[in-house]
Amino acid sequence: MAAPLGVLVVDDDAQIRAVLQDVLTDSGYTVRTAANGRAALALLQAWRPAVLLLDLQMPIMNGWAFRHAQLARACLAMIPVIVMSAGYSAQAEAA
Repeated sequence: MAAPLGVLVVDDDAQIRAVLQDVLTDSGYTVRTAANGRAALALLQAWRPAVLLLDLQMPIMNGWAFRHAQLARACLAMIPVIVMSAGYSAQAEAA
């Protein structure tokens, strides 16, 4: 039997991490989470997921800085990334 595919969820919102981890785990994936890009890079020192779900707006190391660091490392550059980011704008609500 093949090992389940790994997914790394990188998001500073604990509720989003928890929901994604629950849904993906229930779907048969191995899931690990990180609250920022720096923590994600630390996890990737010893574990290679099949895909990353990456928020862009995070403290400490945002998604842009993480992606730059990921691409600079040949051993990490080939891991696919799905960007997921939400922002709030008062203009959007007024429209």
